[in-house]
Amino acid sequence: MQTIERHAILPYPREQMFHLVEDFARYPAFVPGCVGAEVLSQDEDGLRARLELAVFGKRYQVVTHNHWQRPERIELELEEGPFRCLHGRWHFHELGAAGCRVDLALDCEPKGFLLSRLFGNFSARAADRAVDAMCNEAHRQYG
Repeated sequence: MQTIERHAILPYPREQMFHLVEDFARYPAFVPGCVGAEVLSQDEDGLRARLELAVFGKRYQVVTHNHWQRPERIELELEEGPFRCLHGRWHFHELGAAGCRVDLALDCEPKGFLLSRLFGNFSARAADRAVDAMCNEAHRQYG
């Protein structure tokens, strides 16, 4: 299993960053490689969502169940997709007048040898792009 951790410090309150990350339906507008998103169900504690990802010319669907503790944390668990295991954690740390620190941690293991090779290096780059996309979208929306 591969563990990937990324973080960013942004000059925005954690509530704004939490809202940006929880808004899965908007991901295709600004997250590279995300070509579709559908919220399957939602309540006050989280949601189930399907993301369609384009990876090296192929499309994959990932369904996750996402739990949140507003505005501090979002945890995601794989329900369906090309992974044996996928667990993610977004944490939002308030830094007072400085804004907030956003942490993303992913534990993932693709199914099968070919997908392991395909997703192996891609997973780290995808985490970088996800954090960068959230930062860029935050600057666009709140900056």
